[in-house]
Amino acid sequence: TTLAEHAITNVSLSAGDVIELVGFKDGSEPLRTDYIDFTWVSGGDTTAPVVQLSSAPNIGSAQVGEMSTDITVVFSDNVAVDVSTIDIGDITVTGPGGSLAVTGVSVDTSIVGTLRTATYMVTAPGGTWDVADDGSYTVALLDSEVQDTSGNSVVADPSMATFTVDSDDTIAPFVQSSSAPDIGSAQAGEMSTDITV
Repeated sequence: TTLAEHAITNVSLSAGDVIELVGFKDGSEPLRTDYIDFTWVSGGDTTAPVVQLSSAPNIGSAQVGEMSTDITVVFSDNVAVDVSTIDIGDITVTGPGGSLAVTGVSVDTSIVGTLRTATYMVTAPGGTWDVADDGSYTVALLDSEVQDTSGNSVVADPSMATFTVDSDDTIAPFVQSSSAPDIGSAQAGEMSTDITV
């Protein structure tokens, strides 16, 4: 007959927090509790996670006969990436012959955190990489797949990464960087210098 509700607002809770009810007897009235109800109120973290880095290595003659390739994506968030939302449905890979199957994914750790690295395994068309697979491939990140612990989603990126399959290895090597240090008075009397390519 004296049922009453009491609301406690603006309380931020995290996983593992302990909630304790303490009551004091008032005459013959103990603290009787019928239920506790938690209501999510938005307005906290509204920053969506992003892709900090993506890597899709080219397939060359050395990989001919292999059955898959790995695509690595580093997700970043200001609070924490929800690892449970990372799965094989996050990306698509499309090449000259159509879509490739994403058959597996592993994450560097199962604990939520600000940076999480996902490695997706993509199966070669026809079972192994060969000359029939030569061409350019595009890796797309799908919308609203990977989320942070506040429910914010990574935005789709239709061309997050690209890679090339060239089974005959017709791509010539190139100089990525080179350095040839100046020689000054501090090196006077030395017999050589190093040039790095």
